[in-house]
Amino acid sequence: MTRPVTPSPMTRMDSLSGVRFFAATLVAVLHAGLLFDVYPDGYSLVRQSGEGIAAFFLLSGFVMAWSFRPQDRPRDFWQRRLAKIYPAYILAWVLAVGANLLTDRGIGGGDALSLVLLQSWVPVSDVYFATSGVFWSLSVEAFFYLLFPFIIRPLARLSERGRMVCIGAVLMAGVCTTTAGQLIGGEAGTWFHLVFPPVRALDFVLGILLALQLRHRLIPVPPLPVAAALALVSFAGIGFVPESAFVPFSICLVPMAYLLLAAASADLTGRPSLFRHPVIAQLGVWSYSLYLVHMTVMIVYIAVVSTTTSFDTSTLGWMGRLLHLGLMFTLSIGVSVILYYTVEKPLNARLRPRRRALPVLPPEAAQPTHPQNLNRHH
Repeated sequence: MTRPVTPSPMTRMDSLSGVRFFAATLVAVLHAGLLFDVYPDGYSLVRQSGEGIAAFFLLSGFVMAWSFRPQDRPRDFWQRRLAKIYPAYILAWVLAVGANLLTDRGIGGGDALSLVLLQSWVPVSDVYFATSGVFWSLSVEAFFYLLFPFIIRPLARLSERGRMVCIGAVLMAGVCTTTAGQLIGGEAGTWFHLVFPPVRALDFVLGILLALQLRHRLIPVPPLPVAAALALVSFAGIGFVPESAFVPFSICLVPMAYLLLAAASADLTGRPSLFRHPVIAQLGVWSYSLYLVHMTVMIVYIAVVSTTTSFDTSTLGWMGRLLHLGLMFTLSIGVSVILYYTVEKPLNARLRPRRRALPVLPPEAAQPTHPQNLNRHH
């Protein structure tokens, strides 16, 4: 059963932090499984990884559009984004380089590009996956941050019909880029549909359009537990589809979009939401740092345990693997908490631009009586 949503852009979206932790956990589990070599032959890690990261891009576009203020200057937006992501990223980069040296993975020119968030523009896996396998997505994010101030206003001025047309166009463009990547094949094809920033910007734009539509009028949404189950099943199942098979762009992204809308709707209407639970929401606050460091922590953990014990990932039983996975994930959260409170939070507060005073609206303008008026004031 679907329920209508009454939009109110001033509502706190605490559930979205929980959704972010949910997405970060899915990506961490994917990488842990890769390190433990638990996937069967033919399991598509590339395809699953690409779909999982799409959830972050979708969420990022949604949150930025939801909080967009027309009087916001591009330079203020860029400074806020830089303050938010780059200090923690620099330290995570240093830790990852150290881990690579410790485990004899070495360093190269790709590490220099990853430091300045340019690695995703090079169609070579040793470059775009340099330093840490998750950093390429921050390079894509950086491109989209540059793009956002130039596209948000034209998108915000679209009519409802225009938004629906754009959503359909984005999904169709995603199908075309996925097809193109499969036709190109090899490393270049994977880079094109998985990493290339202009292509991955489609995920962000879809998130923007969903947020603008939710700000505009009622949206039918599935119950949150149903949306979460669909997202989880789609994420797990996409890896079983062979790489050679044609898969529409939206096979996993649409369930993720439903989860995002269902979580936002629960906050707007005050309905119960597991993602809004204080513990889950707090984990969501730490999720960016968790995303940055989890792979580095896992690599170091396996290296240290392997040199001090008879630990061998290929011979572990399921209980042993679950135990080590739990320990690695706990350590990853611990490191992320340290990173958040020592670097991400304090430097974000220090480097952000000062908030400018907003113009005072007359009472009749401050309280729109029709959902369509929301776009004019937010």
